Amino acid sequence: MVLGINKLKKAAANTQKRTLFTNAVWNWLGFIVSMAITFVMCPVLVHGLGDARYGVWSLIEALVAYIALLDLGIGASVVRYIAKFEEVKDQENLNRVFSTTLCIFLGTGTAAACVSAGMAALWHRPFGVSLELATEARWLILLLGVNVAIQLVVGVYSAVLYGLGQFATKVKIRISMGLVSAALIVAVLSLGGGLVALASLFTACTLVQGLITMIAVQRYLPDLRFSPSLVDRETFKIIRGYSALAFVTMMAGRIGYSSQTVIVGAFLAPQYVTFFVVAGRMTAIVRSGLLSIVSVLTPAISALEARGDQDAIRRAFIVGTRYMLWIVLPIEVGLLVYGKPFLSLWLGEQYAQQSYPTLVILSLPLCLSLPQSLGVRILYGIGRLKGLAVATVLWATFGIIFGVILVTHIGLEGVALGASVSTVIYSLLLAQILCRILDVNIFNYARLTMLKPLAAMPIAWAIWEFGMHLIPPTNWASLILTGATGTIAYAVIGGLAEFGLDAPSHFRYFFNASRK
Repeated sequence: MVLGINKLKKAAANTQKRTLFTNAVWNWLGFIVSMAITFVMCPVLVHGLGDARYGVWSLIEALVAYIALLDLGIGASVVRYIAKFEEVKDQENLNRVFSTTLCIFLGTGTAAACVSAGMAALWHRPFGVSLELATEARWLILLLGVNVAIQLVVGVYSAVLYGLGQFATKVKIRISMGLVSAALIVAVLSLGGGLVALASLFTACTLVQGLITMIAVQRYLPDLRFSPSLVDRETFKIIRGYSALAFVTMMAGRIGYSSQTVIVGAFLAPQYVTFFVVAGRMTAIVRSGLLSIVSVLTPAISALEARGDQDAIRRAFIVGTRYMLWIVLPIEVGLLVYGKPFLSLWLGEQYAQQSYPTLVILSLPLCLSLPQSLGVRILYGIGRLKGLAVATVLWATFGIIFGVILVTHIGLEGVALGASVSTVIYSLLLAQILCRILDVNIFNYARLTMLKPLAAMPIAWAIWEFGMHLIPPTNWASLILTGATGTIAYAVIGGLAEFGLDAPSHFRYFFNASRK
């Protein structure tokens, strides 16, 4: 009997691991396709709109991101309770959470549309743009605000899919709509469409994607329904209780990232926003790619916490952080070594000259900040968000203060430097918070996570530098060839450092697991 129970537990654990792996693969696939679309579409948008108009688009997009804070962190709470009530087949409470949340977001969506309409009506020259662009900028504020309002409402359905663990469905919908919208953007620009036409297209695509998501949710939960009679105060209290610190963290994070673009627009001409956004987008792609991997870990960490297995959480923290650093380091060095030729081939020599210094500064703290994203997932999993919220607020505050001070002295690079310095402070503070909560010695943490990757990195860097002199990256083929050579050498060194001479068997195990 005991042996049978142990077998069932082992089978359940293996099933959970396969599910986590499958979800991570789907998220990674979604990121790869999104990155490919961004790679193709960024030059199309920049050259199709021109530096000034693309700068206005980026500025207003950053401004409208503040309106999206009306999410209030409730989305994270919906994921948790949808998963909980679906697991125990409590349809009534599931419908209560769904109805209450949808009612909240219908209200916040309406507020978002009203705020954007008021700004568009009263702000005659947003960010002091030229009179030629003022009318387009005002329409852009209105349309992107309506787009956010739609996202808030349909985001409830997206959170339901997340709570059900239907990552494959979410990714399929996102990829399909990404490809369709990319094709439509090319068509609109080829017909001479500008900011208003593009914003209308984006809003329409968001609405269509939302309708498809609603249909998918009804397929998985045919008994799910919205009813005003199911909206009650007790359910709202349950949702709000989990979301308060998540909201503070989300708000500070969104303000921190969008404020960088706003500072550039407030102190410099719109075209400089384009140069800044190009560099920022490259680092944002790296950040999104790694977050897509670790975002599926929160439920697993919660399960370990429920079982009281603190040792397993500590191991996940240390080993996972080291693996993340193995991934981040070559990407960071690649941006430093190949960033300028990449920008030249991707967008043109002007952007290589204007954006590369900013890219270098924004890339430097990646080796500190991105490995901590796994620690953030752990904090969400164990419900210890207070320290994370404080660290994120400090990061956003320092970034704004440093950016405003430095932009007047060194321009674009000043904003980037302010962001990077605040990121270093945030990363060190967060590492200290995690080590204290998980009872890990900070010096042992640094030794166990950083020593091997940092020792291996100079070899790959030397290969890349030698390759650049041997085969100058003047075209895509030569850039990919030299980049792949250093990456393969680094991967071999990393495999030997982690697994020794038994590395091939570990890679075979990983490959076989990925096929199940």
